[in-house]
Amino acid sequence: MPRTCLLLAALSLTSYAADWPQYRGPAGDGSTPDKIATTWAGGPKVVWKTESTNGFSSFSVGGGRCFTLEGRDLDGLPQEVLVARDANTGKEIWTAGLGARKYQNGGDSGADNNKGGDGPRSTPTIVGNTVVATNAALVVQCFDAASGSGFDRKHHTRYACQDRVVALSGTRAKMVMCVRGYKRFEGLYDVVVKIATIGNANRALQSQLSMEGVSFRAATAFAQRYMETIEWIR
Repeated sequence: MPRTCLLLAALSLTSYAADWPQYRGPAGDGSTPDKIATTWAGGPKVVWKTESTNGFSSFSVGGGRCFTLEGRDLDGLPQEVLVARDANTGKEIWTAGLGARKYQNGGDSGADNNKGGDGPRSTPTIVGNTVVATNAALVVQCFDAASGSGFDRKHHTRYACQDRVVALSGTRAKMVMCVRGYKRFEGLYDVVVKIATIGNANRALQSQLSMEGVSFRAATAFAQRYMETIEWIR
């Protein structure tokens, strides 16, 4: 789906505003600690505007940069691409390919007369100086937020991921849990948990939980408790 990306002054995405490091913000509930005006004479000011290729990815913002996923052609092949832009100007800083852009039952293959297009679905997550992105095959990849270079494995092991179907608040969900260890600190891990409901036409949930420098036991216990507290709003 071709997109036009706008950055509004009302969003306060400046160096002194709170970061927006993941889908639906720092608390994962769509709220921000910043004070935002509710009325504007003539509407909020557009800080920058740029054309974006197809996709449904939102933005994450931190350290003066914003990150999203787009569908682009790289070396003649359709790819999902992580794009970093300057949050103040919209200028593209770096890009990184994430893998083939291939989907089943996408926007153009959905309901009758649905021509919404297709493209990446997930939103990048900022964890410290690292940007974590998940492609359509649920492969988690990490990049340096400043340079876009692949993650330096000098201090950490590679991410290892497992997925399984779980019960979640009366429905089924697919959970992917990815873990990497600290080479110098045995027993400490960075953990990323992604959850997406499946098989329910009336309601859906996509959620992500990130933890750094924790024991595996504490991470799994917290993730379990996190899933137990999810409730549908009726």
